[in-house]
This record gives sequence, structure tokens and C-alpha cells, in this order.
Amino acid sequence: MTDKYRDSHVPPKLRRQAIDLCTGITGCLAQTPRLGLPALILLYAGIDGMAWSSLPEGRDNVTGEDFQRWAKTYLLPDSGLECTEADLWAARCGLVHSQIMDSKFARKGGARHLWYHLGPGNLFLIPIGEQSKALPVTISIDQLFAVFRRGIERFFEQIENDAALEEIVFSRERRYYDEVRCIGKPGQDGSEVQTIPTVFL
Repeated sequence: MTDKYRDSHVPPKLRRQAIDLCTGITGCLAQTPRLGLPALILLYAGIDGMAWSSLPEGRDNVTGEDFQRWAKTYLLPDSGLECTEADLWAARCGLVHSQIMDSKFARKGGARHLWYHLGPGNLFLIPIGEQSKALPVTISIDQLFAVFRRGIERFFEQIENDAALEEIVFSRERRYYDEVRCIGKPGQDGSEVQTIPTVFL
């Protein structure tokens, strides 16, 4: 993400959450050997979260259609990735729920499996014992992360230029976690909570 979103009309807690997610993914990919699996889980959960923040009032759960719509709108355009939003949804289901490649959506023929190029030294994430005979699509984890960051920027640009979307996102921001200092046990009688302001360095 670019520095412009450290100071924008996008809700600060959403900006903080997006920056923290990207920082966590960067930290995983900076490890030697690279922590590809945790990075991918954070990335797919991040797409879920971005899709949730744009749901209309009265909708509380992100569906596969919501995830795919966000990916198709903000992540995939001009990405150079050889996968579809359906492939990403299937990969998300397998990794977030079971930490494997396979998912019910892929088994039903709704999407192709994904393998990942992990980085230097010709390293890949490939499930050698997987029984599926279908040829998967191989994508670069670095490229996927880059287009995820760009997707967030596109989404934030849309928020700044779409009053209806801005209203939706701000209405949802109140449900995010807050970082606080507590005196006493949180939620108990006599306890005090001090909210820590969101700061962008």
C-alpha cells in the first residue's frame, strides 16, 4: 500500500487493519525459509475482510459470491495472474479452513487448484500427496501479494469517490476491534477502558 492511505478519508480502523495485514504477510515472506502458508492464509482472510467491509446493511456474512466479486473488481484487473476469482475462492476455502489445497468448491468442478511459486531457489508449494488428477494453475506468491496490495488501493480509491460505499464502510468500521488499555478486567464492574488512537507512522 502507498503512503497516501495513511492520510485519507477511508475509515482509520480499516486502513490500520489493511496495513497491519500487509505487514504481517511481509513478515512471513521475509523469513528464511519463507513462511508461505501463513502468508497465504493472511492474504485470503484479508480479501474476506475487504469484501465484508463493503457488504450492504443487514448482511453479516461474506459468501463466495462476495469474495469473488471483490477479487474480480479490485484484485484481478491488469494483475497478470492466470487464475480466476473462482480459483482464488476455492484456494481460500482449502487454506483457511483446512490448510490444504483442496476444497469442496474445487471438487465440484467450480474451480481449478492452485500451486504457488514461493521464491528464489526455484521453491514451490506443491502438495505431493494430493490425489487430484486435474492440472493446477501455478502462480507466484509475490505477484499475488502485490496485486492484493494494489486491490486494497483500488478499493480505497473507490471508497473516496463513491459516497454510498463510503457510508457502508463507515457504518461497518464500528464493529472492528479497538486497541485499548484496561484498568481491571475488561467487561467487569469497576474496570476502565482507554482507547488508543490509531496512529499512522
